[in-house]
Amino acid sequence: MADLESVILADDIGEGARVVVTALDDLMARFGAEATVEFYRRTCPNLFDRGAIAYWVGSRELVGATVAEGVTRVAQCVFELRDGRLRVLKAEGRSSWLQGAMVDLDLTGEVPVASREHAVGRLGEGLKRVRAERNLTQAQMAELAHVTPAAVSQAETGRRGLSLDTLVPLVEALGVGLDDLLGTGRRRGPFIARPDRRPTRSGSALFDDPVTGPLVHLVELEGEESRGVPVPTHGTELVLCAEGLVMVDLGETTPVLRAHDALMVTEESVLSFTNLASAPASVFWVAL
Repeated sequence: MADLESVILADDIGEGARVVVTALDDLMARFGAEATVEFYRRTCPNLFDRGAIAYWVGSRELVGATVAEGVTRVAQCVFELRDGRLRVLKAEGRSSWLQGAMVDLDLTGEVPVASREHAVGRLGEGLKRVRAERNLTQAQMAELAHVTPAAVSQAETGRRGLSLDTLVPLVEALGVGLDDLLGTGRRRGPFIARPDRRPTRSGSALFDDPVTGPLVHLVELEGEESRGVPVPTHGTELVLCAEGLVMVDLGETTPVLRAHDALMVTEESVLSFTNLASAPASVFWVAL
């Protein structure tokens, strides 16, 4: 296992690299579930920190529930391919409607083609989520829906749906709406924003939708560089200095921030940022 780890984490694996690991089944068969999960936990986050994208492939039947759950807890995205359909089991930091989404996947050509979403995928995700929130077993959920436990199990895995005549009494009994089961009525977030890690330093919009919440930008400055605010705005602004020595131009005043300093602006407006040192600097700018 150490030899495989050294290959996966070779020195030339860095930013933008693509790593495909197809040995999950073999690792499970040779070393067992616990060792396989620990191997994944050591290597996958390391690849992510280097800026590489890793694809880990395994069959649920061979790796088993322990490995599948261990991988799912750490991975950013998890997909299940079954009977020509691709299902999103996890999409960390993505919109909630992606959870459980299921599409047809055509693998006959050189490039896989995804088409036509099946609502049963999101329905299954919603059933599992609501059942967990209510602390219900599949048998108890089946009793509320007036179907068999097998029908609930198949619905949760996306292999079949439930009729509208079944769903309406079920959501009434659970006290939820159909949109809750399909994910369209769920609370937004949490969302993860990651700045651009490419060598060129610039400003990165982490959150940039004024409808859903505050504007959040990472402003990166070369030595002695000045940059204006990403978006002119009026209202409360926060400036959090991540590194360097940065002067914030407020018009009549120009406070200077060191690393870990924070500035709140309520009456004036931030006009620009200036790096006072020769080393790179960066600040987070938040407009509420």
